[in-house]
Amino acid sequence: MKKAERLNWIVMTLRQRGKMTAAQLSEYMEVSRRTIYRDMTALAETRVPISAREGAEGGYEIDPDYFLPTLRLNEREVLILLMLLKFSDELRMGDFRPEIRTLGHKLLEICQDGPGRLQRALERIHFDLSTIVPEGYPEGLFARILEAFLENRRLRIAYFKPLRGDVSERTVTPLDLFFAEGCWYLSAHCHTRKEPRTFRLDRIREAALLEDAADETAQAARHEPFEPLQEVVLDLEPRLFDLIKADQAMQGCRTEPRDDGRLRVHVSCRRLDYFEQLAFRNVGQATVLAPPALLETLRAKFARGYCDYPPEP
Repeated sequence: MKKAERLNWIVMTLRQRGKMTAAQLSEYMEVSRRTIYRDMTALAETRVPISAREGAEGGYEIDPDYFLPTLRLNEREVLILLMLLKFSDELRMGDFRPEIRTLGHKLLEICQDGPGRLQRALERIHFDLSTIVPEGYPEGLFARILEAFLENRRLRIAYFKPLRGDVSERTVTPLDLFFAEGCWYLSAHCHTRKEPRTFRLDRIREAALLEDAADETAQAARHEPFEPLQEVVLDLEPRLFDLIKADQAMQGCRTEPRDDGRLRVHVSCRRLDYFEQLAFRNVGQATVLAPPALLETLRAKFARGYCDYPPEP
């Protein structure tokens, strides 16, 4: 580790951990105590407010109000952050796009060898998370939701219901903001309906931050915004299993060999649509055994298919 990086680490470590002795710092930084003493002298010369105390309760402490103004990142760290910023484009957070773009420029300016090398690497990295492609989100919506989280307040929203074609006004306590299937959702307690509801953000036409405090009872009872875990049991042909075993939905699965040469597969998941498509597209190679809800969905789907495409006489 270079000296400049080590000095930054000392400052950050003292800010996070509080008082530490030279012995503790040398062990943590994997350097000698003499190196720590020299580094402390260098920090003192740059007027970093670190004080030293002797005795059993002694050690080095930094002024808790001290802020390290310079952020030093290596090329790998900058590339990781640029990848995350590029990934954020798929999240379609329109409110923050100007700041995201500015942050990307700032990160590129950090590079000692110039931005060209990282830009060329970034052009070869791609993400595609879209299932739903929303038309867009109202300006300022994300900022108001985040402010409601920070200030612990309620929101008033105008929500479009596509089946009825009308807009209703709701007062809600926001609980969770999450991204799934290419779209943002708000999990909230709806005070109008007096129950938990999930709202697609692209269907929120307007949102206003209210002075009313959030409902603490609803917050205490909040649950994960995603579907609960369910166990899927299915029989698969070994060749099909080899093709799909690396898929995200199959991670953590357990397999048992069967006498007929197939594999009995047990896997926990939150969404059943992957296995619905798997069974529908691989008739004869994949047979779903559980859960009952998935079996009913498949029976109904196959029945509709038989009606729409009956066998020729």
